[in-house]
Amino acid sequence: MLYRFGSFNSLNLDAVANGSFYFSQRDQVNDPLDCNPPVQFPTYGEFKYRLNKLLSELNNCSPEFIDLFSNEKVIEATYSPFRDSKRLIELLKNQADRVGILCFTKDYNHPLMWSHYSDGHRGFCIGYDIDYDTTQLWDELDLFSGEKIFVRDVNYSSEPIDALTIYITLLHFMLRNARDKKGYLNFDDAYKVLGFENISRVIFAHLSLFFLSHKHESWSYENEVRLLAMPFDNKVRSGLKVSSSKILKRVYFGAKMPKSQKITLSKLLASETTEFFESRFSEEKLGVTFSPACYI
Repeated sequence: MLYRFGSFNSLNLDAVANGSFYFSQRDQVNDPLDCNPPVQFPTYGEFKYRLNKLLSELNNCSPEFIDLFSNEKVIEATYSPFRDSKRLIELLKNQADRVGILCFTKDYNHPLMWSHYSDGHRGFCIGYDIDYDTTQLWDELDLFSGEKIFVRDVNYSSEPIDALTIYITLLHFMLRNARDKKGYLNFDDAYKVLGFENISRVIFAHLSLFFLSHKHESWSYENEVRLLAMPFDNKVRSGLKVSSSKILKRVYFGAKMPKSQKITLSKLLASETTEFFESRFSEEKLGVTFSPACYI
């Protein structure tokens, strides 16, 4: 379950009632550091050391594969995606300008979220049944009529993105998947992974996803999950998108939300699968409690 907070206004009411979501451009987010992190690129020496270390740890590989990627010219060719770092940053930023960004949170009960994004508890929080798995760095969702959407947990750090670590992690994963059923890594399959065009394309795609989901650590309280409409077709992907499925499952009323507005929202979103919850300021601790609610 993922959540979005909102204030009670006609724009938000229309969006939640129709299952529509606005994917923002990166210059529309509320933090100017967001979607614009520095990237740390490796020197050739650092790259060669980490690549050799990775290859030495691989087992059950064909001798031809090990011999080829011990060759200095091949290592230099493999390093080529990082050779022109300024150009790579320019490409990342150009692509980021065409991405559509939709933000959710994992936490419906954080006081700062209610304060910042729900008009100081005068608004509401919506729970959406969005199933995803980012154990492999990201997941792909089909929520908008066949339009591919990527989903990633936001990484919170004041450090730059480490391009080399991303590259080595990705390479290890790809080489592991290139093995046959017996766990053997043959030359032809490994070469397909490390071929210049393939690895350059894949590392750029991965850097893009990290570039768009890396925020300063001071924002970590948001516990954010980000949906990214990537412009791999070179089209701008921001704007309004309508969900192709009924994913709205929960509605939490703010503790200071007027009763008349609770009734309006209940009538608007009532269904057999939607649960409504009342929030109240606790008399026992500094916080909020939630209980089932019914206004219709």
